[in-house]
Amino acid sequence: MKIRKDYDPRGIANALVSIGTDLTGQERSDTVDDCENALYQLMAIAENEYNFDYYRKIWEVLECLTEKFENGDILDRVLADAGCY
Repeated sequence: MKIRKDYDPRGIANALVSIGTDLTGQERSDTVDDCENALYQLMAIAENEYNFDYYRKIWEVLECLTEKFENGDILDRVLADAGCY
């Protein structure tokens, strides 16, 4: 199973941190950089065919979340489910 790479780790990190900061009100600071570094490691693990498929599955989920965030499909629902409005 090969991974899609529709989004790079920086783009995914930005989307995740945006969702997180909107929910928690925390500052972005170095969070995007830290997430990006972790995502590069996850991507390398997922690309290695000898590693378990669940690494590729989590990558797919993160790309799906990023796509939905960029399309505006997720943030309103997440905020509403969290009771933010």
